[in-house]
Amino acid sequence: MELRHLRCFLTVAQLGTVTAAADQLHIAQPAVSRQIQRLERDLGVTLFRRNGHRLSLTDAGRHTLDLAHDLLTRADRLTTVAGQLADGQLTRITCVAAPTTLDYVLAPFVATLNDDDPFIAVVSVLGDEVHEAVAAGHDFGIAANMPPRAALPGNTSPACRSTPTSTRATPGPATPASHWTS
Repeated sequence: MELRHLRCFLTVAQLGTVTAAADQLHIAQPAVSRQIQRLERDLGVTLFRRNGHRLSLTDAGRHTLDLAHDLLTRADRLTTVAGQLADGQLTRITCVAAPTTLDYVLAPFVATLNDDDPFIAVVSVLGDEVHEAVAAGHDFGIAANMPPRAALPGNTSPACRSTPTSTRATPGPATPASHWTS
């Protein structure tokens, strides 16, 4: 299966005819037909019901439509992120922390970020689950305790075992992120 076949499938499904899809994709009608046939053969299902020149999705086609759209969206995102990474740009960071830490430590920091800063996705976990979440693939976590040695298997770098940090805050009452309005 090729991404171009999925793009062709989505275009035909959206427009309803091979002719309209060929015009939009700037390829010949026979090429569109071949791509749809190849995709049907690769998937082992019939995607369209032919009604004269109009095409309608079969049950398998309707099920495939959302999956194909999701796959192409992810492929496009991968291309974008890969280009940004190649240019030395960091685009997204995932941070895990306990709810109180998110409200009072991380949220005020995130509020200061600009549009050109990386997107920070925050994940709320119980305080004793932060290290497990980082070991499971999140970029970093903020925890009140040291990770157990087993939480970071194969980690031999002293800098990664423990990085003491301090937090500074301006005087005044803190407002939890859950109370912010936009």
